Amino acid sequence: LGDVHNYETSVPIMIKDMIESEDINSDLEKGNTCIIFDMGVELVHEDVYRMVDEHFSKSKFHNNVKYWTMYENCEWEGTIEIVSASRTSLRYSDWNYKTGLETKDVQNKAKHFLSLNRRMRGHRILLMAELIKRKIDISKDFYLSFLGSVNDSVSKKDDFKAIMGQSHYHKEDYDYDIFLKICKEIYGKKLPYNTEVDRDEWFGSSHLDRVTEMFPLRQKTYVEIITEFTSTNNGLVSISEKLSQAILSKKPFIIVGDKGFMTHLRKLGFKTFHNYWSEDYDWIEWAHKRIESIGDTIEFIQRNISIETDNSGNVVY
Repeated sequence: LGDVHNYETSVPIMIKDMIESEDINSDLEKGNTCIIFDMGVELVHEDVYRMVDEHFSKSKFHNNVKYWTMYENCEWEGTIEIVSASRTSLRYSDWNYKTGLETKDVQNKAKHFLSLNRRMRGHRILLMAELIKRKIDISKDFYLSFLGSVNDSVSKKDDFKAIMGQSHYHKEDYDYDIFLKICKEIYGKKLPYNTEVDRDEWFGSSHLDRVTEMFPLRQKTYVEIITEFTSTNNGLVSISEKLSQAILSKKPFIIVGDKGFMTHLRKLGFKTFHNYWSEDYDWIEWAHKRIESIGDTIEFIQRNISIETDNSGNVVY
């Protein structure tokens, strides 16, 4: 295809090749093979599962075929077993908290919030719009990156188009000038990262130093605002490596993501933070309305929670 990132197009092609493979189907019919479709990445939708299920459910050895998905609570009807297995959330399983503590930061001061953003997604843009609308001093109380996805296929012009496009869809909620301000003052903000590795490769990879290098800043912040890859309203929840990094760093978090995300974490056995601030945003129907509610939570934390630090200036709870 000439596009290494275009897996939304390439995945159905690869599955079609497997369906039409005489060798694969012969091995399966003899019970000599197990097939795992690893779709544990973002934006692989139900139509892909339908392709797999329609063909392989007919095999008498269909139990030898498994479908992995990034969706945590996927209950599509079918014969082929669906297994929730987010490959990205497991990227940093070898990281050690004690190793992180060896990385010191004596220069930066404690702030309430950390928020890391690269690709221009609608919900990330709207979060910035909400902060500006509320006149929250981002530079004073945030460690923020809002890099954009400038690479061979996405230009700065494309990113600006994405930002200003939100002004059209949400003109009743935010003034046009707010989105201009995002382009002029917010876009391009960055925090430290490994400059010896290509930027997009570093942010999209499993380098353990991603967690280690950001750990000192997480130590300087009270709560992380995680802007997930998706912000859907259909009840399906996708968990990425962004959550893993916060948990590994023992950092409280607010999720700007799919509806019901925090509720699903509690079902998995995690404790969330509704006893300390509101998580009412979690089940609000539309993403932009969830972001408005998250704005209330951010303001509550700013106004009501004082930051305490240890002798190194790291946040303590």
